Amino acid sequence: MIWEATGDLPTENPRSLLAALAAQFEESTDESTDDIEKLRKELADSIKIIDKLRKDIETFNKNYKSLNDEYDALQDDLDELLKQLEECRGLTPVSKIIRSDDKYGIRFTQNIVSDKAEISVILPNSEKVSEAKIIVYDATGNIVFETAAENEVIIWNLQNNSGRDIANGSYLVIAEVKSGKGMIYRYSAKLGVKR
Repeated sequence: MIWEATGDLPTENPRSLLAALAAQFEESTDESTDDIEKLRKELADSIKIIDKLRKDIETFNKNYKSLNDEYDALQDDLDELLKQLEECRGLTPVSKIIRSDDKYGIRFTQNIVSDKAEISVILPNSEKVSEAKIIVYDATGNIVFETAAENEVIIWNLQNNSGRDIANGSYLVIAEVKSGKGMIYRYSAKLGVKR
């Protein structure tokens, strides 16, 4: 701050002049001290804001790293699933069991049987059956019979897995068949039992 002599400063007495200048200095020092305190407070507030931002950035970085780790884990899982899919290329997913039709699928010598059921599977493109797994479900969804075979015709004596005769009614037959070319097919058909 620059001090200038003003009209109210005594000019005739040097002591009076020094006292007046000292009083002016004292006033300006008080104002400067107030300004410095105000600046100190603003600086302290700014430091608090910077510290909060620093903590927010640290939290963001931790969350970002955590999300990156989760993303990497999901990517690994996806890669594993894609690898399994590549190994299983050409398979029909279980959710896509195909209902047998006039051309392909499960065939019975008779759709309503009384003592035995001859089950065969016709595959597309004249492919041959190399392995077959047959599962029979009752009307409530329980597995009644399950077998595996390496031939095209399975003869079922209409007994459950415990060796007891099954009751009259409708049954759902699911065939999971592996062809000679390694393709997997899944077919469904209904079979009636009436003794």
